Amino acid sequence: MKVKIFKERDIIITAYGLKPLSTFYFYVNRERITSRVKELGKNLGEPMTTDKNGKLEIAYYIDSGLPSYSSKSIKAKTNLLKARPLELVLTTYQANNLPSNFEESSLSHAKTILYP
Repeated sequence: MKVKIFKERDIIITAYGLKPLSTFYFYVNRERITSRVKELGKNLGEPMTTDKNGKLEIAYYIDSGLPSYSSKSIKAKTNLLKARPLELVLTTYQANNLPSNFEESSLSHAKTILYP
């Protein structure tokens, strides 16, 4: 069996047609991510805000979450980064986890599925 693996890396995401001049939050598989995502040109932790045209460009660092010096790091990282679909969402909805009806309850959102 052949297994594809995500490598640890930055992924640049550009979303268009969002609500202009609004703060957005980033979710991976319905869980809010703050420590590995930032708006391009801003520092980590600063609010991600759309421009006057509703455009937002972000960098998301996809990683295993394990330190490189871990004795089990290579095998564990391989297992954690095995390719699986990832649902990526930018939305005005602010919570730790997205509810199933977030599309109706948010003012604006963009959603995509990342496949290997």
